[in-house]
Amino acid sequence: MQEIISDTPLENAVAQRTAALFQESQDSIHKRADHLFANLMVVQWLAGIAAALWISPKTWIGASSQTHLHVWAAIFLGGAITSFSRFPRLETTGTLA
Repeated sequence: MQEIISDTPLENAVAQRTAALFQESQDSIHKRADHLFANLMVVQWLAGIAAALWISPKTWIGASSQTHLHVWAAIFLGGAITSFSRFPRLETTGTLA
């Protein structure tokens, strides 16, 4: 960010207040974006589970059936990926990683 050089104390105070308001607004935007993407990770995980259940919920071997491997992978592997990317972002929202 560029530093504003002013001649009078009033201009200096206005410039400082403007910079503070800008920084506060920018921090708020970054925090909201972090929360949005953290929530989007959970929605994508649930959508992956739904897709696995809809596309291939069961595998058949002769007359017996069992839950398809893709369903278990969507639940557990997707959950692990989501938790490793979601939870650290909630603790450090708005900061540069």
